[in-house]
Amino acid sequence: MDIGIPQTSMVRLGGKSTQRTAPFVIHDLQKQNTGRKRTRADWIIIDHLKSSAEHYYQRLVQDFEAYKRQKLSYDDLLTHLEFDEPEYFEAFTVPPAEEGMITVWSKGRAVNKHYLLDRWIRGQDAGIFKSSPRVLETVEVWDILPSLRKDQLAKWESDILKEQVENIYKISKDYNSLIDQLMREMNASVTAILKSKRIIGCTTTGAAKYSNEIQAASPNILLVEEAGEILESHILTALGAETKQLILIGDHQYAV
Repeated sequence: MDIGIPQTSMVRLGGKSTQRTAPFVIHDLQKQNTGRKRTRADWIIIDHLKSSAEHYYQRLVQDFEAYKRQKLSYDDLLTHLEFDEPEYFEAFTVPPAEEGMITVWSKGRAVNKHYLLDRWIRGQDAGIFKSSPRVLETVEVWDILPSLRKDQLAKWESDILKEQVENIYKISKDYNSLIDQLMREMNASVTAILKSKRIIGCTTTGAAKYSNEIQAASPNILLVEEAGEILESHILTALGAETKQLILIGDHQYAV
């Protein structure tokens, strides 16, 4: 400003300002519509990204809560076996009762879908179904010793937990990607403003917050004031592929 650079050539990222620098604040420039105006198509994209991000967020919360419980349910085991160990799934599938009938076992209790899996885990035989064709066809599963069944169960639990972690990672990655896209769309006006300016002023926090928008503007010179008090990682966030010169101004009161 003091050497005569026009106000229209400068922008400041951040909310704080003095009376003299107020005309450069990005939020005020956005309100003045100096950046790119959103069209109906832009809002459709934004709404779609918001909806997709919310969907992935709910899945992430649900899957992470399931992972935190750690204790796997019989339903978790059967789902895993159905896709990864079909021979075991077949062995643990309870034969259907005749139409209009209910299969019962000890003390008249109704048989549920976990009956065979529960008995196998406990080291028992197939109980009331040990003579059924399905059990006889999978006799090798039921012949496994109780001690080896525990090892097999531990392997399944480990595999399921691994799948849960991988799934959480994938969902998190997809969620982050959607949030990045959403932020790019939401800050499209910021990007347009930065591209139209000659000088972008900001703190290192502002540089990190608007890193994508700054990179889109492709600044080729980075000037850092009081560089002696700034961590290298903070400077790296402001560097881009088009940066050709880095100027570090030290703090005269900083002692090495």
